[in-house]
Amino acid sequence: MLIGSFNAQYISSLNGDKNALVSGGFHVRVTTMGDTHYSNPTIHTEEHHLNKYRVRLGSFISIASGCKFLLSGNHDWMRTTTYLNPYIDRDSEGILSNGDIIIGNDVWIGMDCTIMSGVTIGTGSVIAAGSVVTHDIAPYSIVGGIPSKLIRKRFDTDTIDRLLKSEWWNLDESELKKHSNLLFSRDVEQFLDIIENKLK
Repeated sequence: MLIGSFNAQYISSLNGDKNALVSGGFHVRVTTMGDTHYSNPTIHTEEHHLNKYRVRLGSFISIASGCKFLLSGNHDWMRTTTYLNPYIDRDSEGILSNGDIIIGNDVWIGMDCTIMSGVTIGTGSVIAAGSVVTHDIAPYSIVGGIPSKLIRKRFDTDTIDRLLKSEWWNLDESELKKHSNLLFSRDVEQFLDIIENKLK
């Protein structure tokens, strides 16, 4: 099992894999405690999966310290034994992955969460501290627990639909800055009214 810091420089030093972490957007905030602190968020993968699976990030994402992203490392429990074959050089068929981890836009992942391979965390979601995410999370959900379960939605269905349709995270930086007083307020309706008028 290879462990890489969420720091892109460290990721690139893992056997030359420069793409384990892919960010499609901007404003990704990762809480760290210095360059090599044990509680920094980490990406875990197997050597034979280095160039195959990725953590894909949207924009406006907050990742707290202690988070783990498990891109692979699942033992094949369908075999007679889950133990890796000690009689061959490398039992790469005994270690599996469920695929990329995809994190949408405007996602907050609390401290010490574990995100399993193949999971998509929908835009606007909040993952409570200490959660283990084993399945996809719908947009604008607040989830928590082991395994994580829905606690509630952040907003009503109409507001969620409007937020998703607005794709405000894709707006020009200067536009977001101009309306930052509303973007970083609780007046979601007024923010959406302004953004929707601009998109007409």
